[in-house]
Amino acid sequence: MATRPYRLEFPGATPDGFLVRNNSWPSLERAIEEARYALGWVLKSDGSPGNDADVAVITNRDTGYRWILRRGSATVEFQTPEVLAEQVEGDHLDIYLTVEEAEALASAAERAEFPDKRNAAIVRQAAGQIRVLAGQIREARRHAKTNVRHQASLRREF
Repeated sequence: MATRPYRLEFPGATPDGFLVRNNSWPSLERAIEEARYALGWVLKSDGSPGNDADVAVITNRDTGYRWILRRGSATVEFQTPEVLAEQVEGDHLDIYLTVEEAEALASAAERAEFPDKRNAAIVRQAAGQIRVLAGQIREARRHAKTNVRHQASLRREF
C-alpha cells in the first residue's frame, strides 16, 4: 500500500508548478481540497480563472477508483474501474492504416487465442469489419483504374 495513494492530476492543463501540478496525497479529503483550490481559487484581475485547469482527476493507486472535479461545479463524480471500462466500450476510434496493415492486423487477431468468449467474439467481429472495409477499398481502386482513359491529356490551351 502506498503512503500517498491519491494521485491528483489535471489532464490537458498547463502545469504552473504551484497549483496546477500532478501530486500525490495521503488522504482523499486532502486531494479533493487541493483540487478545488486549484480549480477555483486563483482569479486574474478581470475575474477570469488564473489557470487553464478545467478538470481535476484523483486516482487511488491501490484500487483504481477515480474522483473527478470540474471547474464551476461542487459535484465530485466517482468512477470505479468497471465504470470506466463501460464508458470506454462505447467510444469509437478513428485510426488510419494502409490496407495491408489493416489486413495483417486482422489476420494476427484472428490467430490469437482468447480464454474469454466475449473478447474472442469482439475480435472476430472487428477482424470481419476490417476485412469488409479492405475489400471495399480494393474494389473501389480496381474500379477506378478500369475507368481511366489513357489517351486523356493534361495540356491546356492558352
